[in-house]
Amino acid sequence: MERKRITCPETSTLELIDYEPTPLGVLIAGCSRFLPRCAVSCSRECAVRMDGRARRDRRADTQQEDPTPTEW
Repeated sequence: MERKRITCPETSTLELIDYEPTPLGVLIAGCSRFLPRCAVSCSRECAVRMDGRARRDRRADTQQEDPTPTEW
């Protein structure tokens, strides 16, 4: 499990989240906004944003490593 400090998309406050990266996306396991931390009861928009950022980063890495030929 990993921890990261993020700005909550719902409250715009700084929160500490516990998350697990999985092949299907990020799983939010805990958040400092809730007590107990594991009682996460929000839309988890932060996970959606983290997934989108990771996808964009992977796509950018792939494009840099494998440029398409421009001349035939």
